[in-house]
Parts: sequence; structure tokens; C-alpha cells
Amino acid sequence: MAFTWHPGRDPETAPDVEVRFITVGEGTRLELTPTGWERLGADAKKARRSYPLGWTYVLNCWAGRR
Repeated sequence: MAFTWHPGRDPETAPDVEVRFITVGEGTRLELTPTGWERLGADAKKARRSYPLGWTYVLNCWAGRR
């Protein structure tokens, strides 16, 4: 599955995000891969550094739900 991610930003600057769900034992591992940083221009480096913290927060909100 893939989508663009642009909360609070112009959609033309949106990075692409690929999400994969992988069965691990009786659970599921989620792999999230963002690309397209160059669309953010001068903000790319700052945004790229902050994404791991932001995605950790978002994904932890959903962890363990069924």
C-alpha cells in the first residue's frame, strides 16, 4: 500500500509513503518507507529528521488494536 503524506502542507510537497504488513509469528510487523523528500525543498532535511519521532507516535497510538 502506498500514499502521500502532507499534514499541514501543500499536497505538491507530499512525500510518498509505502507501507508493508508482514506476518511475524502470530503478530504483524509494519514496515513504513517514506521517499520523495526532495519535494520538500529546503525543509527536506529538517522534516526527514523529525519523521521517525512523528511516525513512532502515530503508530504507537494504533499498536495492539484489532
